[in-house]
Amino acid sequence: MAAEVDLSDNMGNAARGLHMATMGGVWQAAVMGFGGVRRHDETLVLDPHLPAEWSSLSFALRFRGARLRITVRPASSTSR
Repeated sequence: MAAEVDLSDNMGNAARGLHMATMGGVWQAAVMGFGGVRRHDETLVLDPHLPAEWSSLSFALRFRGARLRITVRPASSTSR
């Protein structure tokens, strides 16, 4: 639903720019939903749920001051 706001111009104003809150919602859906990222106490946990059609999902984030680049694949995941 968040992506539809700008992609379908549901509010009639997408030509004047993007909705930052919408972009944040889409990022959260991808990273927390498909990427399965969550925090458990002081640990970052990954429990990905990639659609069968996807070969991978890559994203960057910061956790406890560290910059992470995470790539999730159907059979494995890596982080740098």
